[in-house]
Amino acid sequence: MNTGTQTRTTTLGFYSLIAIMLLGFALRFVYIGVPSLWLDEAISLEVERLDWHNFFRVISEREINMSVYYFLLHFWICFGHSEFALRSLSALFGAITIPAIYALGTTLFCEATGIVAALLIAVNPAHISYSQSARGYALTIFLTVISSWLFVRAIENDSPAIWTAYSLVNMCGLYSHVFFAWVVLVQLLSIVCVRDFSWRLARWSYAALVLSMLPLAYVEYLSQGTHLSWLQRPSLVDLFNSFINLGGCSGMLLTGFLLFFAVLALLARKQARDERFPTAIEFLTLWWILPIVLTFAISFRHPLFVPRYLSISLPPLLLLSGRGIVRSRNKFLNFATISAVLLVSAPAIGDYYDDAKRNDQNNNWRDTALYMRGVLREGDALLFYYGAERFPFDFYRPPHQPDQKFAIYPPLSSAQLLLGDGKEPDDELLHVLASRYRRVYVLSEYRPNPLYHRVIEGVSMSRCVRQAEARNFGFVRVDEFDYC
Repeated sequence: MNTGTQTRTTTLGFYSLIAIMLLGFALRFVYIGVPSLWLDEAISLEVERLDWHNFFRVISEREINMSVYYFLLHFWICFGHSEFALRSLSALFGAITIPAIYALGTTLFCEATGIVAALLIAVNPAHISYSQSARGYALTIFLTVISSWLFVRAIENDSPAIWTAYSLVNMCGLYSHVFFAWVVLVQLLSIVCVRDFSWRLARWSYAALVLSMLPLAYVEYLSQGTHLSWLQRPSLVDLFNSFINLGGCSGMLLTGFLLFFAVLALLARKQARDERFPTAIEFLTLWWILPIVLTFAISFRHPLFVPRYLSISLPPLLLLSGRGIVRSRNKFLNFATISAVLLVSAPAIGDYYDDAKRNDQNNNWRDTALYMRGVLREGDALLFYYGAERFPFDFYRPPHQPDQKFAIYPPLSSAQLLLGDGKEPDDELLHVLASRYRRVYVLSEYRPNPLYHRVIEGVSMSRCVRQAEARNFGFVRVDEFDYC
């Protein structure tokens, strides 16, 4: 099928895009090194630090879900091991998503839609937060946009080169995050609405994609979802929050603006005359809604509903909102609308940066390690009730503080912890800790779940406790037990 679509960038559009990219780049690097590393970011760092043998072992047995991101980070980290260096790879992918969504919006509709969508993602607090996290979410969002752009181009031109590029990007996307599969499903469903579609090349592309998924499916089957065991069934409030979070954690007003203009684009569907892709609105609507709704439904049996996993639904919302904003031919009205969106974006971005700078609004392992350096003495024990939580602590613990002065549990290597060993301390270990050491400190990114209560009860009931004290460093909790 060849629709004869041509995308052309005007001089004004080019300079507008450059200005938006510079703005987006700056917003993604402001305060990027200020917040303390949280658990998942420290896991990214530990995977990167492994030798190649253990790296591929951990990837193939447990961490295959973000393997493309880990592989890229393994080389990127040569620039340094600071918070800034670790997060800057995500910031880079966040920045280059801006021209990517411009290209997709221009291909689907018109240059004005592409420009507005690029501006919306440049100032979106949720996307800024994903771009400032040492995880694979910014990479996944970027790949969803590129995949969709290639999908539209393949529908238009049915070119072997484009279908091959589409397959390769999809393979990378699936191994950047398994939820990328929702985007591929939406693309397949959208093909049904395309007239005179030829499967001649497409069938080979999707066959290769299915084959590439087999290792991912095998590893996920072996893990039996143990890495998601902390999740619970979602509620309608969680479903509502998943839509609100697309505008940023404090961006309810911004999200309201985005939803309003997205719905406006849907209602004005019949009046649209400049859609370059015949099923653009249907495609974007499915991409936006379907991953959230299906994940919510599946989570009642197999919980996997996490708002940040659903960041793949952010680009279509912004594209639909951009389409709704420029629907009018009145340039003054469009300018006023864009200005209003920018005005409501600014406070949400400010709130995000304020939270990033406040130690009580993040998992403050930096101050936790500083505090523990002052209180730990020989004969003390340090217990991480979730073993991998040792990673962010070790990152901030000074190298001149030797382990022999105190005991650390679980006493396992990084590879063992990454493979899931030592995840839950048993009753015997808790009894040994309480009977053998003068003081026991329990460190955790505080989650008052049954496991946490069992651990605290185990270290406090096995021996006379002279003093029990708890300190909080943001969302990190230190429980101290001083025995008689």
